[in-house]
Amino acid sequence: MIDKLMLLKSAYEKAAQESKFLAHTLESYIQIEGITQAEAIDAIGSTQEIYYKLGLCLLPIPSAQNYLEELNKICSYLNITAINLNKIIKRVDSINKFRDSGTSENGFLAAARDRTKEK
Repeated sequence: MIDKLMLLKSAYEKAAQESKFLAHTLESYIQIEGITQAEAIDAIGSTQEIYYKLGLCLLPIPSAQNYLEELNKICSYLNITAINLNKIIKRVDSINKFRDSGTSENGFLAAARDRTKEK
């Protein structure tokens, strides 16, 4: 019989390929921070099983009016702290927005400069 954790891991890995799932955000967080999955699990304050279940949840959109309600529902369901998950979601969201706007190919900000008029 296939182990429950292996099934959750497989589903998590599939969900990580789509940005609408928290698994995608969690994997982005791991890359951004340069940490292991075990360290991400510790950052959330969960177990591996709960971490995989968390990844299967739809990502609450930080800019949505019901963001906190959705975040609290997820955290209540999985018995994890909303503060820790909120930090991760907001961090990844901020980095993604930063990357998507105002950066050049090599990741540096494209700064606008005023030219001084020569007299």
